[in-house]
Amino acid sequence: MVVRRMPWSAIIVVVAATLAAVAGCTSSTAPGAAGPTTTDTLRAVTLFTGTMINTFGVSNFNGPAELEVGDLDATRPGVTERGIVTFNIQGLVAAHDTVTSAILRFDECNVSGAPFATGDSIVVNWLYALTPPAQFQSTGSGRRNTGNVTLDTTMGFKYDTGAGLTNAVETDVIDSSAFTQFRVQFQNTSGNNNGVSDFVDFRTAESGHCTGDSTRAPILILQAHTH
Repeated sequence: MVVRRMPWSAIIVVVAATLAAVAGCTSSTAPGAAGPTTTDTLRAVTLFTGTMINTFGVSNFNGPAELEVGDLDATRPGVTERGIVTFNIQGLVAAHDTVTSAILRFDECNVSGAPFATGDSIVVNWLYALTPPAQFQSTGSGRRNTGNVTLDTTMGFKYDTGAGLTNAVETDVIDSSAFTQFRVQFQNTSGNNNGVSDFVDFRTAESGHCTGDSTRAPILILQAHTH
């Protein structure tokens, strides 16, 4: 669901500083644009946002829940986890909006073990949306890697601003998809079978290792031309 609109210039300030600094609810017209340029902030669909738990090749969706990425080697050897985040874009489809820029924001809120010890990074993969998420959302190849989310244990907001993210969302809008969906995972390996649970949590509205907070749950910030 679209929760607010604001000038795109304000969003650049947000990424550089903090979302809390942004205020206002206006639209602007960009020179040569097809129509007014607006910025929409979409909150993750709680029911279809959570963790895919893979146990020796069999995946199950745990949601709604926080996003957990990594392995549970200390307590459940053979179990690896990937996060799934889903956004409803039916409003953009109905308005025939053209998405021109996108930012995906996460809140890294907990780290267990040493998930970055091998120099791995957490990335975002664009998926063919399925609600609720199923086996493919966990183990499928995905449609495209849209960018890095985090490279280290530093807590706080992390952003995917890759150009591939914009193309992914615009493609889903053009295809009249009800949802756009992404997988959060380690780029090279989801588990190392070393007897230690190595994982990272990203906050959602649901409590787990982190206290749930809907204001810090994943959001998708889109610049679009309306028609």
